[in-house]
Amino acid sequence: IAQVDYQYPLPKDNAVGITIRTGNRLIGPNRETELIAIGLKGQEIPFEQLPPLNLAFVIDTSGSMAQADKLEWVKEAFYLFIDRVRNEDFVSLVVFNNDASVVFPSKQIGNETNREDLKQAVDSLSPGGGTNLIAGLETGYTQVLSNFRKEYTNRVLFLTDGVGDSTGLLDMAESYKQMDMN
Repeated sequence: IAQVDYQYPLPKDNAVGITIRTGNRLIGPNRETELIAIGLKGQEIPFEQLPPLNLAFVIDTSGSMAQADKLEWVKEAFYLFIDRVRNEDFVSLVVFNNDASVVFPSKQIGNETNREDLKQAVDSLSPGGGTNLIAGLETGYTQVLSNFRKEYTNRVLFLTDGVGDSTGLLDMAESYKQMDMN
């Protein structure tokens, strides 16, 4: 949806590639500051070769997500994911505004029915209400924990515009990181 390819070289030997660019990029009102661009690029692994996934998508559906079509962008990106997710992958969808709710409980995609149910859950998303970031994140972690497997990539993907009280979010994320879940 929004992507820029800077043509950074691929790293060698499973490392991370670092590119630094300088020169003639002066910025500021008097062009007194030089801009240095630092780019990082990791290995490119085809989606099909990734370890199995256990993902909870936590989507902000508060009123502020109606501005500038933010929620529509999230939905468009999610449709791309739904078309690529593999049958063995676990996926859940959590939404939050004033409170959090599970609109697609964690389950393996497994068949076309589950894939269509997930698309319908995304279709139903609409913005409105306040922003309870903590409730959304906590519900997302609960969904991932329901099917936690060490051999899977267990992650919560938190999609928000960041408008709201974020007190305690980093502490919660740090506590779950200790369980190898980000």
